Amino acid sequence: MSAAALAGFAAAGEDFSPPSPWSRQLESPAGATGQAGFADVLPGAQFSAEIYWLAKKGISTGWVESNGSRTFRPVQPVNRDAMAAFLYRLAGSPAYTPPASSPFTDVPVRTQFYKEITWLASKGVSTGWVEGGGSRTFRPVQPVNRDAMAAFMYRFANSPSFVAPANSPFSDVPVGTQFYKEITWLASTAISSGWTETDGSKTYRPVQPVNRDAMAAFMFRYSTIFYPPVKVLTQDLPPAVAGNSYQAMLVATDGTEPYTWTVVSGGLPAGLNLDPSTGTITGTPAVSGTWTLTFMVTDASNDLAYFSPELVISPQP
Repeated sequence: MSAAALAGFAAAGEDFSPPSPWSRQLESPAGATGQAGFADVLPGAQFSAEIYWLAKKGISTGWVESNGSRTFRPVQPVNRDAMAAFLYRLAGSPAYTPPASSPFTDVPVRTQFYKEITWLASKGVSTGWVEGGGSRTFRPVQPVNRDAMAAFMYRFANSPSFVAPANSPFSDVPVGTQFYKEITWLASTAISSGWTETDGSKTYRPVQPVNRDAMAAFMFRYSTIFYPPVKVLTQDLPPAVAGNSYQAMLVATDGTEPYTWTVVSGGLPAGLNLDPSTGTITGTPAVSGTWTLTFMVTDASNDLAYFSPELVISPQP
């Protein structure tokens, strides 16, 4: 990622501001709730686009409620077992055979997310706790605090070379604090920039649990930095004339081919069609007018991007 993009992240000033460098790539399309399937995540809500991305990637499927609806529970803290599942899926659900005997006394073999938890341990991302009797525990239903989340992500990135600053960027994270290096690394990547308080100081709030919506944002930012996403190269659509033959090409790059294009909002005017495999729009528009459209491109890795142009169709001269 470019220095300019990182600067844009840092300029957001808070974890709860959208990451501006990718705002065009990550908009919640109209109807995203229906497509992502979460009844409690409306388009335009905080981190709704990141949650939609998380669902589209298959990283989180949420819950099926008693009425049949699916929910994400965005302001519910992320537990450690769910964090293991999220990271395993973010890594692409790699082939892994979990051990016949659990390394953790509180994670029996048939526990939910047993495979993901033991995979996380095998990668050294989380080693759990050594208890008084020498046993090791994972504490799967304990919420993940922000300091531990920084450590998870640092190790998930293969513990990159990083020299922690001599002076802390956060007033509530003194030098020598547990996970100081990991927290300041996370800040240096702009995955989390913390909060600007009323006195102008920056805080990280290390022992505050991470909510599920914020985790979606952190994972999107991590993925964007370490797994560059598909991008739409097309800047706009050429104008059309009603009754005349029309052709336009939607072009994507940086993803894993093949790409699949869909119209997720607006609907093409009568007479025009989109080829989902080539991104070619062809046909003869029947009527004049201006259409606001949103296209989505998905690559073979389920990364996605949006393109929201206007199509102007003029009447016959």
